[in-house]
Amino acid sequence: MSSQDGKERNRAKKKYDEGFELRLESKYAEALAAYKEALSIYRSLDDAFGQSSCLKDIGAVLRELGRYEEAVEAYRQALEVYRQVEGTEKEQAGCQEGIDLALRALGRDEGAGGTAPAPATSAPPAPPSGVPSGGSTSSGAAQQQADSLRDEALALRRAGRYQEALTRFGQALDAYRQEGTRTGQADCLNSIGLVLDVLGRLHAAMDAYLQALDLYRRVSGTQRLQGVCLENIGHVLHREGRYQEALTRFEQSLDLYRQVAGSERDQADCLRGTGMALGKLGRHEEALTCLRQSLGLYQQVEGTREEQAECLGDTGSILDDLDRYQEAAEAYRQARETYRQVEGCEEEQAHCLHMAALSLLRAGRHEEVLAVLRDALELYRSLPDTQSDQADCLRGTALALRKLGRYEEARTVLHDALELYRSLPDTQSDQAWCLQAAADCLREAGQFQEAQTVYRQALSLYRSLPGTQEEQAECLLRCADIAQWVTGRYEEALTALRQILDLGGQGDQARKVRAVCHFRVGTLLVELGRDQEAVAAYRQALEDYREEGAVAERASCLHELGTTLAQTGRYEEALTALDESLGLYRTLSGTVAEQAGCLYDTGVVLGVVGRHEDALTAYQDAVELYRSLPDTSRQQAACLHSTGLALVEVGRYEEAPAAFQGAEDLCPGLCEEVGQADAEDLRAAWSARRLAEDGDAPGRTRQG
Repeated sequence: MSSQDGKERNRAKKKYDEGFELRLESKYAEALAAYKEALSIYRSLDDAFGQSSCLKDIGAVLRELGRYEEAVEAYRQALEVYRQVEGTEKEQAGCQEGIDLALRALGRDEGAGGTAPAPATSAPPAPPSGVPSGGSTSSGAAQQQADSLRDEALALRRAGRYQEALTRFGQALDAYRQEGTRTGQADCLNSIGLVLDVLGRLHAAMDAYLQALDLYRRVSGTQRLQGVCLENIGHVLHREGRYQEALTRFEQSLDLYRQVAGSERDQADCLRGTGMALGKLGRHEEALTCLRQSLGLYQQVEGTREEQAECLGDTGSILDDLDRYQEAAEAYRQARETYRQVEGCEEEQAHCLHMAALSLLRAGRHEEVLAVLRDALELYRSLPDTQSDQADCLRGTALALRKLGRYEEARTVLHDALELYRSLPDTQSDQAWCLQAAADCLREAGQFQEAQTVYRQALSLYRSLPGTQEEQAECLLRCADIAQWVTGRYEEALTALRQILDLGGQGDQARKVRAVCHFRVGTLLVELGRDQEAVAAYRQALEDYREEGAVAERASCLHELGTTLAQTGRYEEALTALDESLGLYRTLSGTVAEQAGCLYDTGVVLGVVGRHEDALTAYQDAVELYRSLPDTSRQQAACLHSTGLALVEVGRYEEAPAAFQGAEDLCPGLCEEVGQADAEDLRAAWSARRLAEDGDAPGRTRQG
């Protein structure tokens, strides 16, 4: 060997060892880079064993990262190179095992070799080649050393010293491998999986569980331990959102548990996991059945009060998903009562009360909400570091008070919640919510100016937070409501609506808000006499509503567009829009008033362009529709008056007096009032809009 080759070989080994150390520290990206650099050097040296060792460890790291397809390819390359080196049967078997495990994680079993397991890649890896691992010991000494390391690892895990526990479990695993004890290896791998699970390294945890499961399957009488591994795999899959796969694992686990006497607690745990996976899949009734079975089994086992309470809480959650709020509240109450029998579970009790209150709030049982939240708040106040929970309870209390119309009390409670949130870090969103809710209370109590001021305070906070476009839009929309419909400050309302449009946003909700804003901008521009701009706004709203598939809103928008086009003298376009509006209204139930209003406005426009026969038909159709509705005498009278005018225009003079008299009988003085308006001014004409607004009767739908 030349001196240069020796230097390169040392550099390769140094890089390989560096990869090993980085992998120990869970720095997987850096470990991959180090292993790949070592691989490149070994290839330049034509060192087959070095290349294959690097490739095998690259495969192991890729498995830990959940990049299973790449892991399979790396293991296969390693296997091919190992086959060129004599005496590497063990390493070849390890590569095949890695391939099998990666394929199983992908849900594919092709090519499974059924060979002995490779070293645990989800635990700290075995030391690199050439590094001593404790020397040779007798069989009994190796067993004793392995047991001692495992016990030390278990103690470290219980103490929460997880990284140290991983190291000890890895050493215990290596010792059990030297001894050849499959059960000991499997126990270590399962424990390694539990630690990795706690650390959030889910892919690596599942890898460890799979290896443990394979080992247990080779040892008779381990059905329960196999079930434990399958259940643990199910929980990992559940946390990854792979609920159907989780369900399969839970079912396999349950089948194994049922073969073991005295496994009621294990079965209960498994049924609970099954229930939660079914809930995530939307199979709520099946989920409830599993949770009830789980609870029944827990109740047969001593010392499971806490698990029973958790099961009842899960049942409440599923019932909430089914909108069975009163039953959900009862489940949470039972959970609370069960927790009361377990020492040190005051916080869990408070949480159950809070959840029960939220269910009761959804059920509309507001007085009960107040009582339950008082109990929850009292418990939280007796516990340290629960300011956030206390504030959340106060929020629920404020919502219930608001529903009961007790606005001043609600605002006082919201102030208390706000002060608590202000004492906590990273609660600007919660603070803004409290301000917005306080503004809602002021608005509903008729204190509109004060409400606008508080909405602006909430808006200022929301603007300091990313991802709050929807909340900003809500505050701006409320300010626009007050400015447009309460104080008549149209320019101010217009500014607020345009600020909402400037927020942008994606998705159905953003598109809906955008459509409403464009529509509202149109109505404001009409009020300001800026009809051409209003037409453009209505057309934009129509585009938004078409994307959303909102038929009722499109019909209303077309109606407003039609009357506005008429005001600008674009009569044919106006008639087209009104005709489209009427066609859409006729596809919707409960729109008789809207159809009648549309027909009336169509008659007005037809009369202006001299199509008096068509106008007469439109008025007559409108009055027939209004007659089917209560409280529409003013609308009927206007239709009859316009009918009389149209009859005069078409020369049917003898019929006109009856129409005028009918209008006078329904609404005395209307004929004189209408007669004072300039017939050419459509804004002053008796449009369906004025009929609805002045008469406070059906005929227009206000959007937003």
